[in-house]
Amino acid sequence: MAGNLELLSVYLSGQSEPCPACRYDLRDLRGRTCPECGERLRLAVGLVEPKLGTFLVGVVGLAVAVGFVGLGFLFVAIEVLAGRLKPSNLSLAEPQMLIAYLALLFSSLGLFAWLRHYRRLRRKSDGVRWTYAVLCWVPALITLALESVLEL
Repeated sequence: MAGNLELLSVYLSGQSEPCPACRYDLRDLRGRTCPECGERLRLAVGLVEPKLGTFLVGVVGLAVAVGFVGLGFLFVAIEVLAGRLKPSNLSLAEPQMLIAYLALLFSSLGLFAWLRHYRRLRRKSDGVRWTYAVLCWVPALITLALESVLEL
């Protein structure tokens, strides 16, 4: 283990390298832990492309939810522009429309948050990351269920 610490110190001597957890510059690090986040570090050979399974599952789940509602709004807009649906016939205060607005809002915010904060989630354990990724599908499933029940 002492050899690994020596190799890590030699590698970081005079070289800027970000902490994989918090992106803190580890240049000239003398210890085994990141001074910013406290995570233990080791010198290792890694993958050029990181595993992106949980990231993609979460993005797709949230994008599907945004897509369901977004396509519904697009369909209504096309019908109005084609003259087959009169804008006066649309009631924006109907429960279906309110649910659609909320679904679009929360799914869009969720997608933004997922993309913005995924780097933090990468520090979590596999189980936590997969739990969050599966939860990203909840808005899509709720939207699909509401669409079939309420005929959005």
